[in-house]
Amino acid sequence: MLNLSRVLLIAAVCGASITTAHAGDPTATDASAKHTKHSRVLEKYDANKDGVLDDTERAARKADLAAKHAEAEKKFDTDGDGKLNDSEKSAKKAAHDVAFKAKHPEAFAKLDTNNDGSISKAEHDAATAKKQVEFLTKHPEADADHDGKLSKPEKKAWHAAQHKAQPAKS
Repeated sequence: MLNLSRVLLIAAVCGASITTAHAGDPTATDASAKHTKHSRVLEKYDANKDGVLDDTERAARKADLAAKHAEAEKKFDTDGDGKLNDSEKSAKKAAHDVAFKAKHPEAFAKLDTNNDGSISKAEHDAATAKKQVEFLTKHPEADADHDGKLSKPEKKAWHAAQHKAQPAKS
């Protein structure tokens, strides 16, 4: 079974507009691109136009992403059994790598540290860990339990605090 960060990385190439422009996103390299993507997400899902996605708006986005992911999975489910076997997963991974390399050649080159033309789980995990260290260096207050790691609840709490600190758009 694939871990969540691996699934998100794979889903990105399959047409899902995933915004993970925070710690843990090894592909986030351009601040203006992150801002543009964030603006598109707000435009589509921020129903009350306050500049922040509330729980209902995030749930709508999550449902859309899940539907896009399910549709993308169908492209690789060649035996039609509703799940990906090892060869189908390999085909999906290869397609992801080709598309990601074409769309983000500089980010791909940074991630593919052994230059084999593929992003391995180890390479992805190393990049994610590096981004987390960079994030925690810049925002040590996010690590509420001071264990040197950013847990999902800590990340969620930090982002919620950041959104509360920003004035609502009128």
